[in-house]
Amino acid sequence: MAALKAARWARLIYPERLVELPVLCEMCSKLKVLVNVAHASIHNQGGEVLVLFSGKQDEINSAFEYLRNLGVTVEETTEPDNWRRG
Repeated sequence: MAALKAARWARLIYPERLVELPVLCEMCSKLKVLVNVAHASIHNQGGEVLVLFSGKQDEINSAFEYLRNLGVTVEETTEPDNWRRG
């Protein structure tokens, strides 16, 4: 039985060292997950990105783990309109 497709919102918080790297692009090329960047606020000290992840649940889980292993903070959210921290 095939796994159902899913869509999950997450706020990604990048540390300074990852800002200029193609983190999402590389993740998508390695995993079977699609991303839609809805909003981003990037600066030299880091950044926040609101992303809709689409794919199978286990692939989205793998994507979150991949990002966390790189040092990206992944915060799932169900309220994409209120995405900024603080």
